[in-house]
Amino acid sequence: MRAEETTTPSSTIESNPGTSSSDTGSSDTGIVDADFSTDITSNTLVNDIKAQPEGSLIKIYYDSHSTLGSDVFSAIQGKDKSIALFDGYVQWLFEGKTIKNPKQIDLKVEISSLKNMTGPNKNWIADLVGNTLTTVLSFANNGDLPGTAMISVHIDDIFPNSKQTSCWVYYFNPTSHELELIAENRAIDENGYLSFNIKHNSYYIITERAVRSLSGTSSSSSSSSGGSYKGPFGGSSSDTTSSSNKSNPRTGAY
Repeated sequence: MRAEETTTPSSTIESNPGTSSSDTGSSDTGIVDADFSTDITSNTLVNDIKAQPEGSLIKIYYDSHSTLGSDVFSAIQGKDKSIALFDGYVQWLFEGKTIKNPKQIDLKVEISSLKNMTGPNKNWIADLVGNTLTTVLSFANNGDLPGTAMISVHIDDIFPNSKQTSCWVYYFNPTSHELELIAENRAIDENGYLSFNIKHNSYYIITERAVRSLSGTSSSSSSSSGGSYKGPFGGSSSDTTSSSNKSNPRTGAY
């Protein structure tokens, strides 16, 4: 498990489940410490969240117990409170003012290289990305989320031993079999974390460079300015096709 930090949430909101029209540039948010930390299994979780003052950021740790109840989201809905959910690999950050539909969700996320991905969508994704180095984040089947979530994952868990300073993030639409751009040339922060906003759970594709997208939203050039994006915890976009044998601590994907 990593030593983590937490960031204030971004105000970027996607216009549909996979695509953001504004999440492609610089969005500095800064790194802050949590005001209160707890565990997802705590019997006083909801009451503890309610007891925190406006402006608080509450960090909730979880592991194999990854189900988060709707009452947690109800506790921050419409308030100036945020929750950061962290299992040592993936962090979810929800801001109370973006919560529209409190619901129970499963926080489980599988990180795997495209080579080791399983399931019926593997070949569709492989056809779209070609020979581009690709990692797949497979989320639990939550559908639409209660509100906008900022997802953060460390570069070592995406591309082990990589020297990447930025990545591209796409949503894979399993119905249309298309890629939709989420984040273009998004900078890795100073602690090695890539962060991007989502409102829907499905498959998200992280690549070392821009790839073609049948939805017409792919970036046309890898020279776009990525800016500096501060994730919760932070190299040139050089060739990262190293034959590393490093094992992914979550999936053993590499």
